[in-house]
Amino acid sequence: ALMKLHDEGAFALDDDISDALGYTVRNPYHQTVPITYRMLLSHRSSLQDGTGYNGFLSATLNQNPVPPIAGLVVPGGAYYTSNMWRFETPGSYFAYSNCNFGLIGTLIEALSGERFDVYVRENILLPLGIDGGFNIDDIENIANVAVLYRNSVAQIDNYNGITPTPFNPQTYTIGTNGLRFGPQGSLRCTMTDLLTFGQMLLNGGLHNGVQVVSQNAVNLMISDQWTFNGSNGDNYSGLFRSWGLGIHRATGSTLGDAVFAGLNMYGHPGEAYGLISDLYIEPESGLVLAFVTNGYSTGGNYAPGILSTFYRVEEQVFRVVKENYLNFCSSVVPEDCTSPPANLQASLQPGGVALSWNPVSGAVGCRIQGNAVGFPQTFTEIDIPGPDGGAYFVPIATFTPNLNYRWRVACACSLNPFIATAYSGWNQFFVGGAGLIPVSELSQTNALSDEFSITIFPNPAIGPLNVTANFEMETIEVFDLSGRLVMHRGFLARRNMLTDVSGILPGTYVMRVGGADGSISKQLVIQ
Repeated sequence: ALMKLHDEGAFALDDDISDALGYTVRNPYHQTVPITYRMLLSHRSSLQDGTGYNGFLSATLNQNPVPPIAGLVVPGGAYYTSNMWRFETPGSYFAYSNCNFGLIGTLIEALSGERFDVYVRENILLPLGIDGGFNIDDIENIANVAVLYRNSVAQIDNYNGITPTPFNPQTYTIGTNGLRFGPQGSLRCTMTDLLTFGQMLLNGGLHNGVQVVSQNAVNLMISDQWTFNGSNGDNYSGLFRSWGLGIHRATGSTLGDAVFAGLNMYGHPGEAYGLISDLYIEPESGLVLAFVTNGYSTGGNYAPGILSTFYRVEEQVFRVVKENYLNFCSSVVPEDCTSPPANLQASLQPGGVALSWNPVSGAVGCRIQGNAVGFPQTFTEIDIPGPDGGAYFVPIATFTPNLNYRWRVACACSLNPFIATAYSGWNQFFVGGAGLIPVSELSQTNALSDEFSITIFPNPAIGPLNVTANFEMETIEVFDLSGRLVMHRGFLARRNMLTDVSGILPGTYVMRVGGADGSISKQLVIQ
């Protein structure tokens, strides 16, 4: 959620968080060093869960009105204790802290103007099809919420089928204490929801045609922000050896952070109130692994692992998954299933678009996806069963005029839905008022013979420009790089034309000049 605000330019990773909070947050032992977003996300802020944390958390959940988090992290606050801050210089030392994410939840509110639980639900969860949330009031059926147990004693969410009293927003001021909604680990969701979230990360922030966060945000999240060198952090008994932005970078080290020995994985472990959980992705195989168990009991299978520092119950499940899923998939994928089908082709016909591709040998069916670029609500996904799937006709009524559309295809090579080719590249075409235009045509440099030419001057252009051709021009059109028509001049019948482009936003475009025998396209830059 914070990285989505980063996508929108709300802050830079190395900005001082004090600017958004409206008060100064500093380590009292290093008062000249700003605390930054990057430090919080990578647990290098030097803030830790000191003795004041538990009392403040209890007051946050039970007190009315909700106390501000400044009272915990700023010296002199009602809940502040001297051990809330470490002695190391901020940015130099890793120490996992729930309090970091209390501040992150508060910053999300300060930057967005929305309560943490509302912002996350509307901008992350619902676009992913996740109907859970950080607020128990968002759970439609309270009987579906699992009671959490530790050593056979109920710890939390023990509602006995009775919906709790709804949260009163009048008791809370947005931007003061995001810990109220549990950004450090109080998301209630299903196992399928966890898998969906992991798949979104594997897809570079994309889910069902919706770019939930940018590819750049995902790259930053999994990037190396801290790696243990023997003395630069608390490595949590070997479990934490590398960290990104909010994401644990498991290095596959045996007797340490190995989910699968020798494989780099990205995700996060969880532990609270007797629940033990994990969500990790393995980019090379495309595996998303979600693990949840309830009812932690001291000792037994909840002792430290034999081959790693995960609990033994986690370690045992990881081993079974690796042996029976990861290795199985790598051995049964048909040779023809290692590459995507040839890029989907679009044949433009009066009644619509005929999509075609070369069937993959051994395929048991294919899936096509498409939508209007920039309009995720138009997303369409169609499964085509059978080994001979290689074509599909999309009626013209599917399309809205003057929008740029894109389609792609993937084929399944086994009845196991996870064994499939990658998706082909997107094939794009523009739906104009007069018909359909393949985007590929817009980039053709010369549809006429080499003896024909055009000149655009000036280029780059600011306002009026002159277009000259050695043939009689009939049309001049300008398209943006997505294929959208932004200017059209017709019925010209001339070899020289003064055209004003001052109404077009600055950027790079394609100008297409048409004549009786074809057309020529050239790049146009508008300043």
